[in-house]
Amino acid sequence: MAERCVSGGSAPRLQICFRISCPVAVPGTVSTLLFAFRLVPQLECAGFDSGLSIPARFHYRGQGLSPSCYGSIDNRTGAGVMDLLNKVCIVTGGAKGIGRNIVEAFCKEGARLCIWDLDLKALNALAQTLTDNNSIKDKIITQKVDVTQPHEIRKAIITILQTFGTIHVLVNNVGLYTIDDITKEEENSWNKIIDTNLKSVFLCVKATLPTMIENRYGKIVNISSISGKKESIFASPSYCASKAGIIGLTRCIAAQLAKYNINVNCIAPAITDTDIISILDNSQIANAVKSIPLGRIGKPEDISNAALFLVKDNSNFITGETLNVNGGSFME
Repeated sequence: MAERCVSGGSAPRLQICFRISCPVAVPGTVSTLLFAFRLVPQLECAGFDSGLSIPARFHYRGQGLSPSCYGSIDNRTGAGVMDLLNKVCIVTGGAKGIGRNIVEAFCKEGARLCIWDLDLKALNALAQTLTDNNSIKDKIITQKVDVTQPHEIRKAIITILQTFGTIHVLVNNVGLYTIDDITKEEENSWNKIIDTNLKSVFLCVKATLPTMIENRYGKIVNISSISGKKESIFASPSYCASKAGIIGLTRCIAAQLAKYNINVNCIAPAITDTDIISILDNSQIANAVKSIPLGRIGKPEDISNAALFLVKDNSNFITGETLNVNGGSFME
């Protein structure tokens, strides 16, 4: 037996709950479901098949709103199938590196994407790449947003709500990396790193919470670092402090938001193959690899795969956790 509830995220609010008793594929069961839902004039039901996996997508037709009801069932596990379909996802720092890889992974799952970055050229290039497929052109918003500025965040959120009507997922990925040690780092560098890496998480969570609380649903993923958990000779004090702060903030708000059915989790990557490590020389990277049991640095897709897991329904009973994605270089 599998049970699933799906709800519309934009007004007028709509919730559909249905139960399927179907230990094996029974075509008659599918026919009954189709008949039952056709009795509701404002719903259209699509995507049923007679296999063991019965995806069910429900689109609310009203006032020109984009589809916002969706769901799926796997009769074998009760788990969601394509459960990012049409969910509205914000990814900060999404134009390059790990953020871009997360965007691309979510796009493949059918998500509606709101990509934030300060690099307008990289944003435009990513948008062009993604929207070459005309079928997803209306599912992507690129926005130049300084996530250290509350008014820019609020403006971006207003645009998202006007376009998509709701917000389901927030990935706080934006970050700056510096390597000056305590004898060299200046106060202005400290402030910039703390504001960009840590304060931005607080501000973006605060801005998206009203919608997630109203929906009684949300997935928040914060990107931290192995440097927030252990000593690092390749990262500045501000970087290490900001990434440790993200882990503490994740635990705090996960406990406070659980009552609203909002999951908040964290990912702590080790050194990853992106442009951000260009400030390291080859010997530093080689030394880093020596500390990784799996014998290589991380790939952006290692992180995006973890993020994808944490925003899907398979992770509904996980909150307040930090997922180490580091090739074994730090084990707990």
